Amino acid sequence: MKKLHFYILISTTVLSLLTAVFVLVTYQSPKRVAYVNISRVIKEFELSKTYQAEIDANINKQKMFLDSMTVEFSAVVAELNNSNSGSTSFKMLEAKRDSLYSRIQYLDNAFAKNNQEMINKYNQEVFTQINQYVEEFGKQRDYSLIFGAKGDGTIMYGSESVDITSEIIVYINQAYRGE
Repeated sequence: MKKLHFYILISTTVLSLLTAVFVLVTYQSPKRVAYVNISRVIKEFELSKTYQAEIDANINKQKMFLDSMTVEFSAVVAELNNSNSGSTSFKMLEAKRDSLYSRIQYLDNAFAKNNQEMINKYNQEVFTQINQYVEEFGKQRDYSLIFGAKGDGTIMYGSESVDITSEIIVYINQAYRGE
């Protein structure tokens, strides 16, 4: 009699475990996985375009300023070439030429450094914003994973059916505009 109770207990336990596994497997929600083309997202993100326009405008303004200084430098050099090398004005022109050259070099380096810092800052802001928006997108649409394909081998292949790049671009631009 004890053996019968033992077998019934074992059978009931095994049947309960099998039922639990079946229910878990059958009713478990499927994991949604997708990827985005990061370079395309960055390129088409409105914040990236805004920052790129600011960078371009800043660089053009700096270039115009340096170009005007270069024209002035060239005029001083031309005047030097037409001056008498022993005159007082020649020595003053040499000093002016050297001063302009040093200033042009200094400003060119300072502008380049400033531009690189601006680019790094803007890139960081763009990446932070994109990551935040992609996380929101994933949570709202119940994705388990969203991979970023950078074209560097991170994702070697992805089916078009799991490429959500276009959806992400629309979403992040709407979120950026506050829509």
